[in-house]
Amino acid sequence: MEVYGHALEGDADAQTELGYRLAKGIGIKKNEVEAVNWYRRAAEQNHTPAQFSLGVMYAKGRGVEQDFRSAFKWYLKAAAQGDAGAQAIIAGLYLKGIGTPPDPKAAFDWTLRAAKRGHPQSMFKVGEMFAQGVGAQQNLDEALRWYKKAADKGVVDAQINLAFMYGKGQGVERDDSQAFKWYRRAADSGSPIAQFNLGVIYAKGRGMPQDLKEARKWYQLAANQGDQNAERALTRMGAQ
Repeated sequence: MEVYGHALEGDADAQTELGYRLAKGIGIKKNEVEAVNWYRRAAEQNHTPAQFSLGVMYAKGRGVEQDFRSAFKWYLKAAAQGDAGAQAIIAGLYLKGIGTPPDPKAAFDWTLRAAKRGHPQSMFKVGEMFAQGVGAQQNLDEALRWYKKAADKGVVDAQINLAFMYGKGQGVERDDSQAFKWYRRAADSGSPIAQFNLGVIYAKGRGMPQDLKEARKWYQLAANQGDQNAERALTRMGAQ
């Protein structure tokens, strides 16, 4: 196998590829222990994808005894080289105190790094951390700004939070049309929370004419996914 020859010669890309094939059993018998061995060879050459993959193996206990401290070490090396996915993971580990003492400030800093590199979930998380004052001073203007960035990238939770802020006038002037816009986007993506809230908007005529038929439609979609608030809303509509 050509990739094996290159891996033996010390090519870090080939070593990482060989590790991946061994880990997944692609074109070769699956052997996670050997996968770790080849990932490590490449990771020790400062190969970012190998460092990330080694972090995964330690975190999941695949081919090696589960060890969150070692997972943290390798994720951190990949994160320091600009891997946005590793940065997001490191942020989560700092926040939860897994493999390292908890450090909300470090969690925020790494989340922000990942967000600035275009990592959508980290954009949302930065918004959340600003909104809740976790690792940074509470700042609803910044929360709104980062929620918008994440929402534009299609992060449903960000769309819902953005809609909530506009609907309640929290950190921004109340704007029912913006609340509707973002709930609709999230609802179209299948979120039962957004579908229920869209039903509320139609039922109460917030920022638009009341439309009970549309309200029932969105309540039903949410109820079909087990949303109990939507089920109760449908029951009330039936009783009326």
